[in-house]
Order: sequence, then structure tokens, then C-alpha cells
Amino acid sequence: MLSLYGQVKPDQKVAGEKREIDVLFIPNTTSEIITQNLGLLGKLAQNDAIFEPFRNPVTINEICTCLLKALEVRESIQR
Repeated sequence: MLSLYGQVKPDQKVAGEKREIDVLFIPNTTSEIITQNLGLLGKLAQNDAIFEPFRNPVTINEICTCLLKALEVRESIQR
């Protein structure tokens, strides 16, 4: 769904311990069309985003791991 609106990078590698992001999304442009066509997903995809879908309810440890990945990606972008 998101590939129509920007670059989708599945299984993006993250520095440090072997960690992977399920989906790193970088939009082509910030567009109202994304929001109109995709609803909540479109709102989340208006800016660079990391998506980590879970089949079952997440645990505290899984949330912490996602936050750590997000911080590592942010750090690598700022370098």
C-alpha cells in the first residue's frame, strides 16, 4: 500500500546488535492524498516512519526493543 507514496524498505538493517526493522518507510512527499486514501496508516506515513507489526499483543520488552531501534535509526540519520 505504501509503495505508491514513497520508498518502502523491508527488513532494514540497524547498527549495533543484529536488529532489523520490519518496515522503514520514507515518503516521497508529505501529501494529503496518503491520508485520504489510507486513513490512520496514511497519517502515520506522512513522515519517515518505522512499522513493526505484531500478530499478538506486545510485551514491555518488545516495546522497549522497538524504541531502541527507533533511537538507533534516528542516531544514524543525524550522523
